[in-house]
Amino acid sequence: NARLDLYGVDIEGHLDASYVRSVFPQSVQLRGQLELDSYQLRAWSEFRVGRLGARVGGSIQRFDYVRRATSVIDSWGYRADLQLYMRVLPKLRALLEYNWFAVEYDEGRAGVLNDYIAHQVRGGVDGAFTPRIHASFKAGGTFQDVDVVNGVGRDQAEFTGATAEVSLGWKVFVRTSLRLGFSRLLEPSFQSNFLVNDTLLAEVTQKLFTNKVSLTAFIEYSRSDV
Repeated sequence: NARLDLYGVDIEGHLDASYVRSVFPQSVQLRGQLELDSYQLRAWSEFRVGRLGARVGGSIQRFDYVRRATSVIDSWGYRADLQLYMRVLPKLRALLEYNWFAVEYDEGRAGVLNDYIAHQVRGGVDGAFTPRIHASFKAGGTFQDVDVVNGVGRDQAEFTGATAEVSLGWKVFVRTSLRLGFSRLLEPSFQSNFLVNDTLLAEVTQKLFTNKVSLTAFIEYSRSDV
């Protein structure tokens, strides 16, 4: 991972670059041991004028499967984000955002995988309600536009529906905090045009030794539908 942050009075800029090698026994639609190399470059900037602000950003991501049998699903991912917000409390803001993301498979129009573009519009709040309660609530709708071409196994279904990310943090004691979260997100799929993931999370963090060491435990449940 590499990161560059530049801060001004009412403007800031960020650049992140990462490389990840992961090995896992299986995923939702793939079987056997898989090795995946993923690369990502992400940049975003924030501008503020009084209580109003805006965030603009984008990213490029590359997925390379090492095993020859799964190299047919190597792909590029592209994303653009725009967020407008207004500060309603010193550390709480109301926001409206638009997200655009696309997936293009290397096999192109000669294969059996559909490239697609998704448009997402959400609104919500993010920040601290009190010194002990933090929350992030984003909910809205997502529309997927699939580039369907002729071929065997192509799925012509498209997704249109609600998506959301909700997180609530509570500082129970001076060194103990609790976080609950829920998300419903649209993700790429290899055997159909879309994959919808619903995830529930409960997490507790305990700080030790004058806050120099933290212990975290969590439990998560996830369900994926294609």
